[in-house]
Amino acid sequence: MLLFFICIALLLTASASARTTHHRTPAPTDYVYIVNSGSFDIPGYRVYLGSNGKLAAVYLPHTGRHGPRRTASLTPLVTRRIFADLKQASPVNALPQGARLDTNLPVDAPEVRIYVYYHTRQSPDLRTATSVAGKALYQDVKQAIQAVRMPVPNAP
Repeated sequence: MLLFFICIALLLTASASARTTHHRTPAPTDYVYIVNSGSFDIPGYRVYLGSNGKLAAVYLPHTGRHGPRRTASLTPLVTRRIFADLKQASPVNALPQGARLDTNLPVDAPEVRIYVYYHTRQSPDLRTATSVAGKALYQDVKQAIQAVRMPVPNAP
């Protein structure tokens, strides 16, 4: 009976050490969602960026566009800059916003907006950001969007 328990203990130890030696990408400790709301003729999408630099993008279901999930990675330097800019701009829901860009559309017509969800807060449209922190964040967001080969809407 003692031999049986020793064998079980050895098997559990071996399986635990095998799991810990398997190389895995560390889970992100922080993340942000970048959202393109889409419009009549422009499909919307959501991009997930983790603090480990991993990106994943999917089209939003209500835009009618489908496609595979797109993934990419950012360099550690770019990732750190993005999260530093996010912290600088926090709380993102308080970023100052300028005037609406598509002034030739009716007031109730949907307009493409680029915004982020960060720490349960939603930013205003980053394309109309007026602060230095908001403009820097928008440049970072464009770089992340381009990394996963999604279309970046025109902006000033």
